[in-house]
Amino acid sequence: MGLADAGGMLDDVLRSRVYETLPDAILVTLDGRIAYAHDAAKRLFGVETENGFADFATMTLFHPTSRSVVASRIEETLRTGDHVRSLRGSALKSGGKVFDFDAAISRLQWSGGEAYLVSLRESTQSTLGDRGDWATGNQLADALNQAGEGFALFDADDRLAMFNDVFKNTLPEVSGHIVVGASFEDIMRAALDAGTIRHDYASDDDWLAIRMSRHRNPTTSYIGETADGGIVSIRSDVTQLKKIELDLKSRVVELEHAKSVQDVQSRQLSELAVRLSEARDVADAASRTKSEFLANMSHELRTPLNAIMGFSEVIHNQMFGLVGVPQYVDYAADIYASGAHLLEIINDILDLSKVEAGKLEVTEERLDLRAVADSVFQLVKGRADEGGVTLMHDIAQDLPQLYADKRKLKQMLLNLLSNAIKFTHQGGTVDLVARVTDDGGLSFRIRDTGIGIAAHQFDLVLAPFGQVDSALAREHQGTGLGLPLVKALVELHGGHLSLESEPDVGTNISLCFPPERTRR
Repeated sequence: MGLADAGGMLDDVLRSRVYETLPDAILVTLDGRIAYAHDAAKRLFGVETENGFADFATMTLFHPTSRSVVASRIEETLRTGDHVRSLRGSALKSGGKVFDFDAAISRLQWSGGEAYLVSLRESTQSTLGDRGDWATGNQLADALNQAGEGFALFDADDRLAMFNDVFKNTLPEVSGHIVVGASFEDIMRAALDAGTIRHDYASDDDWLAIRMSRHRNPTTSYIGETADGGIVSIRSDVTQLKKIELDLKSRVVELEHAKSVQDVQSRQLSELAVRLSEARDVADAASRTKSEFLANMSHELRTPLNAIMGFSEVIHNQMFGLVGVPQYVDYAADIYASGAHLLEIINDILDLSKVEAGKLEVTEERLDLRAVADSVFQLVKGRADEGGVTLMHDIAQDLPQLYADKRKLKQMLLNLLSNAIKFTHQGGTVDLVARVTDDGGLSFRIRDTGIGIAAHQFDLVLAPFGQVDSALAREHQGTGLGLPLVKALVELHGGHLSLESEPDVGTNISLCFPPERTRR
């Protein structure tokens, strides 16, 4: 006699006592809900609540992939009364863990209504694995619990069929409501009542209506719909992602600001470059104008100056007869000396102007340095004797010849020696030394024991018209053109001028010519 026949002979209490003796899990379902489940069923499904399976929808116990098969076999049993002796599928334990089962289904009367009895046991052979697209129930549950996102599966009746621990932990205040069979709406209402969910809607009902609409009409990547009408929900903790997003946005703002500042600075630099270029052109034009003016003026002054010097020399020498008043002869000598001094200044101005204008010509030849030094010494010896200054020179015998402009070399040495004599007190010394440098070039060093120059005034004395003393306090005559002209002339030969000096000790000035200007 089958179980269905027994159901017709025993009352519900007696039947339940009989079921308790059976090893399989026994479930009685009436009107789509669990009406009875004995202890073996509770252990199998992991339902240990006080109410057990009360109000459980029958289909929530089965995995979504097995529900259509189970539903069709139950319908067949109720329609025909035939037993289903072997049904295999997958079911869900409390907490969402999947297991495979073997079951039998029979029809019976229960509490005056037509019900069906399901007798099932956990299967040792996986039905999910046989289909090739699912892992075994235990493996699937374990895999879901290892996932970083919360996972929940709701059946077509919107009741929770499967979930992992991460999903449950996303709503810790209402974790007791997150059980298999709980409806999505009940879970959301519990979360609202617990204050877990905060919103800007007018009421909780307004928010819930929108949330339920989104849940039942999935359109996002974290909510999806199964083939049998169920809902899959994925919940992720995006706190760190939000932080990274905010950091990136902040960085973008900083970069945009830096770019804006850079663009402004770039524009300012471009404008400054244009202004500097315009200022340089103006300065170059002014310098050329000045040089041309000085050159023209020098030529204009030299013509009448030559006449003054010539006639004063004729009068001084009384070439056409005696001058009646002897003082006139002395006056003529003074006129000649003043003219000669003025001519030297004009020549210096003219030469410096030509150098700046790049028009000074150089006539180069091999020079005997001893001969050049002797001729220059003859020109300044008288001035040194008058000032009580001892004049010496040390020109090595084996010096090579210098390939340079003879007149300009004499002009450089004459300027430097004249300055040294002029600024050296009576009893001092001025000497000229010529040597081969370490790199094979030639150098002239003019050394004196004069008043010296302070280091902070070097740039001043090397600039055209630059003088240390003020015009009122100046002891010695001069225009401040000597050193700048010498510097320009030696650089014209590819060399350089160096200056060493100390107040009240003396001055050393060196003219250094490069190796390529030496000749053996």
